[in-house]
Amino acid sequence: MNNKKTLTSLAAASMVITQAGQMSVFAKGATADPETPAEKEETKVEKTQKELLEEKIKEAQEKLDATKKEADAKKQKLKPQNKKQKKQNKLILLKTQ
Repeated sequence: MNNKKTLTSLAAASMVITQAGQMSVFAKGATADPETPAEKEETKVEKTQKELLEEKIKEAQEKLDATKKEADAKKQKLKPQNKKQKKQNKLILLKTQ
């Protein structure tokens, strides 16, 4: 019976100490400056996220530019072939007429 009272007393004391600690933290938070370190840290995280997005956009733009260059190179390669093919087609048409 004595053990139960002791354990109950310890549990109650622990809860009181925890509540007092929480109240002091909340009280400090209410009187703190508007720009607390936590808010500054969040801003820093947002900047980091913004920087990551900017990097992703830059990488995507670089990939797009590279793809466009490849497509342009392939088009340039095909143009002379198309001209040759057109000339050959014209010659074939002239020969058949």
